[in-house]
Amino acid sequence: AEGILRMEAEAVGEAACKLASRHGLGKLFIHTREFVLAVFKPGNSGGSGISDEGEISGKWEDKESPALLKAAEKNLDAMGFGLRCAGAYAASGRLEGREFVEKEASKLQESLFGRKQLQLFLEAFDGETCGHGAFALMEGYLICILPTLLSKSPITTVGLGDTLTAGAFLRGLELDVQT
Repeated sequence: AEGILRMEAEAVGEAACKLASRHGLGKLFIHTREFVLAVFKPGNSGGSGISDEGEISGKWEDKESPALLKAAEKNLDAMGFGLRCAGAYAASGRLEGREFVEKEASKLQESLFGRKQLQLFLEAFDGETCGHGAFALMEGYLICILPTLLSKSPITTVGLGDTLTAGAFLRGLELDVQT
């Protein structure tokens, strides 16, 4: 419990995996000020819009499997877009399309604490880096983590979790249509 109170990625990841496993959840998405973490059953979109249907389920035990890497890349891409949406919204109080989101997000700073937690996550779960994030396997679940983007002077903090989740869901749908 202490690790969760200190927002340690290892403790949050372990708790999320246990919670998802205990309740048979296909996906669990956790956002903090410093990092976002998603736990999901590979091969199950879990209502996220990120579908891995048609992949061979036996490949999910090998963290070097191309199917697993593809699932992690898709999930981290979607999470990253959600983070950029939330960051742009925090900094400006507006969301005016993709170009606006990308421009505003490029001005933000990555959370240093979140980056440190990502490094600790890699060590704790014997994870793999992937783009700006990382992933690992635990108890049959794929765990993905990304540091957040922080605004030095946010205009709003209300609705950031909803914005993050909606952006990740939207990007997940886009990625599903592309594959």
